[in-house]
Amino acid sequence: MDRFPSSLEFVASLVGRVTMQRDPGTIDWQQQPIRIAADVKVWPVRETGEPIYRIEIPATHQFFRVGLSEYTFLSALDGHRTIAQACGLVTAKMGRAAPSSSQCESIARWLIDHRLAHFADAPPPRREHLCQASPADNSQSKSILSRWNPFWIKMPVPGAAGLLQYLSRVLGFLFSTPMLIVGTLIIVAALVGLTSRWSEFIAGASSIFDPSNWAWLLFTAIGLKLIHEVGHAIACHRAGGSVREAGVVWVLMTPLAYVDVSSCWRLPSRWSRIGVAAAGMFIEGLIASLAIGGWMLSDDEMFRWWCHHVILTAGLSTILFNANVLMRFDGYFMLSDVMDVPNLATEANQSVRQFLRRWFLGDASWNNSHTGWRRPAVFVYGWSAVAWRVLVCVSLAIAASTMLGGAGIVLSILGLWMWWGKPLVQFLKSMRTLWDTEPIQVCRGAVLGTTAVGVCGWMLFSMPIPSSVRVPVVVQYDPDSAIRVGRKVS
Repeated sequence: MDRFPSSLEFVASLVGRVTMQRDPGTIDWQQQPIRIAADVKVWPVRETGEPIYRIEIPATHQFFRVGLSEYTFLSALDGHRTIAQACGLVTAKMGRAAPSSSQCESIARWLIDHRLAHFADAPPPRREHLCQASPADNSQSKSILSRWNPFWIKMPVPGAAGLLQYLSRVLGFLFSTPMLIVGTLIIVAALVGLTSRWSEFIAGASSIFDPSNWAWLLFTAIGLKLIHEVGHAIACHRAGGSVREAGVVWVLMTPLAYVDVSSCWRLPSRWSRIGVAAAGMFIEGLIASLAIGGWMLSDDEMFRWWCHHVILTAGLSTILFNANVLMRFDGYFMLSDVMDVPNLATEANQSVRQFLRRWFLGDASWNNSHTGWRRPAVFVYGWSAVAWRVLVCVSLAIAASTMLGGAGIVLSILGLWMWWGKPLVQFLKSMRTLWDTEPIQVCRGAVLGTTAVGVCGWMLFSMPIPSSVRVPVVVQYDPDSAIRVGRKVS
């Protein structure tokens, strides 16, 4: 039965709402007791030989990582100590390695912003779906909307995770050690056999460019990618993880399957995570190997033609996309674990930005947590990823404009804006803020940036680029023939 709250309950609820919505600018952070949310999980791992702590919010499937000093500070936040008291306790325990008072305050703000902790006098954060998020979560919802891209539209399918869990129990034996050995031997044998008939295989590859075959090729690719993602799900469950969601992602109006196996961050071994990332490519490689056998042994032309398409789709698409370390697909996560740099893309982008700030703005500060070979490797990866993104962006824009006509041009403009327009606007805003304190740096950046853009434009539009190739040939015509039509006599 519903009832009216008492005056005390009403005041308590009002205080609770005011506490949750108070302005961070009016808070004395050093005197605030903070408590880590009860549903947050923390566990230690080692990365590049250093102790690192991973943090998970199981309800929202979000993962974070902090260093030893940050973990020591957040472990002191029991809801009774203030930030200043927790900072003093960490300083007494760690000495010079402890974070400063301002750093502790920044860590506390980060914990509150990401809903890993809450003020002691406020209720714990509610874990809700993004579409039902509270006002405090509007920033997260807006960030997701701001990342919408017409080239990449993700649509989760309800119930798909449960179906994949059932399939993983039934087909988990596919990733047992004996099956992995047998599958590897089949792939090697198929590659050896294909090499012996390589010229014949290449000669038949011209049919892939026939427009009448593109529909078959599309359906073959969709089926293979569905099996690819099922392989990830099976390997993830077998390694001890779980699939949070699965669905369809539309790339240029082409449906492709996807599965969320981010629970692999819970796995203690990076080699287990590498195995999960490689599972889809292993399954596709096995299917391509069976198709190679069918193409070599069958006499049915239609079946050999279909096997040929399966080989091309499974092999070519896997190499260009899934195994490509410059895109955030399987190869990227494998490289990230091999290098032992979990946030490889983020740190590589930061390295590129710092380089640009140093050369264009004269900012000599360079924050890099990596030493040895990882430092130049991350830097080179950052520039390689930028070049690849430019190539992919231009290629998708051209493909959309060609395949979809006027609608493709609109999609291309939207995609270019999502990829490059918004970062450009953010850059201009940061330059406007920097103008108030360092106008000389802004002027230097404007001059050098304009010069760089002018040089690149001159190289692109002014330098002669041969668009055709002239080759001497000899043309021999068939002999002339005279054809006479007989006269019909009526």
